[in-house]
Amino acid sequence: MQDLNATIFFKAKFHIYATSGENDDLLWKLILDIRSWITKKLNRPGCHPVIESSLHKWTFFKKGGKFYDLEPLNRVYAESVFHQAEDEPSKISWACKIVEKPEVESGYAPREWITEIGYQADTNTSAEISYVVTFSDQAGFIGFCQPVPQASIPNVIKALLRDTKIKCSIGPNQLSYDPIKLKPGDFPTFEKVLFNPDREVPVIYLSPQSSDEEHKCSRLLVDPQKLAENVTANALVYYSDSLDFTREMNYLGNSNYLCSGGAIRVYRPHIDVSDDSDPRHHRFIAAHFIEEHGEEKIIDILRRALAQDVHFYESLFRVDDCRFLIENDHRKAKITQIKSQSQGEIRAAEELIDEAAAEREESERKVLKLLDENNQLKSEIHSFKVRVEMLKEQSEKYRELETATQGVRGIAVYPNTPQAIAKYFETVYPDRIVFTERAYRSMDECTTKSDVLWEAFYHIAVDLYNLLKRNPATAFTDFKDYTGWDCSRGEGAQTHADSKFMRQRIDKYNGQEIDIEPHVKNGSQESDPKFVRIHFAYDPNVADKIIVGHCGKHLDNYSTRKARK
Repeated sequence: MQDLNATIFFKAKFHIYATSGENDDLLWKLILDIRSWITKKLNRPGCHPVIESSLHKWTFFKKGGKFYDLEPLNRVYAESVFHQAEDEPSKISWACKIVEKPEVESGYAPREWITEIGYQADTNTSAEISYVVTFSDQAGFIGFCQPVPQASIPNVIKALLRDTKIKCSIGPNQLSYDPIKLKPGDFPTFEKVLFNPDREVPVIYLSPQSSDEEHKCSRLLVDPQKLAENVTANALVYYSDSLDFTREMNYLGNSNYLCSGGAIRVYRPHIDVSDDSDPRHHRFIAAHFIEEHGEEKIIDILRRALAQDVHFYESLFRVDDCRFLIENDHRKAKITQIKSQSQGEIRAAEELIDEAAAEREESERKVLKLLDENNQLKSEIHSFKVRVEMLKEQSEKYRELETATQGVRGIAVYPNTPQAIAKYFETVYPDRIVFTERAYRSMDECTTKSDVLWEAFYHIAVDLYNLLKRNPATAFTDFKDYTGWDCSRGEGAQTHADSKFMRQRIDKYNGQEIDIEPHVKNGSQESDPKFVRIHFAYDPNVADKIIVGHCGKHLDNYSTRKARK
């Protein structure tokens, strides 16, 4: 989720809606709030500006761009990524990353702040916002660390909540920067909020404590305004300073979900009164605990749990996620192009490759020129390094594209056999997929339709490879969700118990033994032209690519043995 050395300072995820109902540009409103925050923070009156403030330049940031420190001090860097779905123009995704490196007193470790903001439009008038702020001290620094920063809410969040033209909400509940006061008679309304099955946001309730023997006066052990400000956009804070409201709750409410005597209770979403264990999930903070540890500690506990900790089930849209959408569009366009290629298109592609090669050579010349200028212009070293890296990446892409195209040129016959299709994908994706000699031999008995094999090899070379690189632990289940193809990590226990069966799942590649037990599969009857079993290995210690060792019919296993008897 975040860099191993980073500490989460604040996180939030919620929806925004245009209250006018018109097609307001919500993304531009968000960008203006970001601009207002960062320029006011860094561009101090009477000092040289640190970051660009021109509205004209920020319009480019909306479509994906970068900002650097206006002086060669590397105090700030910002980048954004923009994606718009071709088939749904209103479906816009955008994310930005802002890195700040404030000046630090000598002897203390430099601290880096990173703010990542994500925007995903649902419609022309609504969008989901993700917001993450982290900080980290320089790793390996020998010296003191700066004090832990004081808790606060990002100014961009405050601006969104205070904008009268925007409504911020999580599920059916509108968010608020202020706590909500409950009076006698309000309990039925409060109870509807708590037990609403669609509620997605935690609710914190602060109960009043009697402050005299006659139980006529009351007090709150924690300031509800301070608490609300610390958990803004992550929870709703309710409170009552009336003991009559407590009596009303005790009389009308479900006994398992009461709160009184100065205690605080955190009500998680989706209360289930039918589950006897559910009440213990809605945690109490007892009055004596609050009095013992004090208001500040209690607020810190709730802020950490609700506004800082990121849970495994939370998904926050960030810059890398937006880049993935763009890359996915490129992958879809590429497979469409491959499937529809004709001889004329191949000639056109050759011309494009020649142009790309020329552009690559020109890019390399530019890289050399920039490297030479970099030695002379030290004041601009940071920005030039960034540009050089970008050009290197572009050059590498051209080189890979040229290599793949040279391989395609050598294919004189349309690939319509299993071996030809395999050779085609091995040529187009040499860095992602390879077939062993055994795999090619197994294709002699493969009766799977060519279009089914084509689709399978493409998903393996592109989607499965990416998933294995990203997270091998979840790649197999993610592959099923992403492509619809079944992918098994291994065989059953009874097959494992038979050494004869398991020897069939050992192959060799470049002289090293590989385990081809994992397999992609389709169909259950070998007579079905869509049936196929593709066994493979993925071991970066052997080769950073998927190695296919079998393609075609079932390898022997416990189930097939019984069927053949």
